[in-house]
Amino acid sequence: MVKKIRGKIKPTYGNWSIGAVIIAAIASLSMIALMFEKPTFVVFGNTYVITEGALIPGIIVGFAFWLIVEMFTSAGKGTWQLVVRFVPAFVAGMFVGGLFGLLFHFGRYVLLPIYYGNQAAIFDGIAIIVFGLVTIWHAAWLHTRSYVGGKKK
Repeated sequence: MVKKIRGKIKPTYGNWSIGAVIIAAIASLSMIALMFEKPTFVVFGNTYVITEGALIPGIIVGFAFWLIVEMFTSAGKGTWQLVVRFVPAFVAGMFVGGLFGLLFHFGRYVLLPIYYGNQAAIFDGIAIIVFGLVTIWHAAWLHTRSYVGGKKK
């Protein structure tokens, strides 16, 4: 469905932006796939790093940054505003989240126990997935809404 607002065409489905839904769907599937695949090891000198341990926190924090940007800006109108808001926020959040995931050994302390069947780690992984999905889809939902700014007269 395409809405026409003030002479401009706005690609939406109901109250959802189609572009934001596509981004959120891709991120949701990639986060779930990364959480339950076999951990990949990379050796740096005399220590090892699990690559998914940087990617999963990076995705979650990247979308948390996008969520904050969408929360404090007016309602998005069009694909260009989606790109301008999403790309810088996600890249900054991906960098911060990936760095924290590496520094705090997310892969070593969460993903390896999940892979080897630790029940408490599996519960923690499910909670992380639920939190990540809520963050991703709330950011996509907020693209066509505004918490601040109100209506201009």
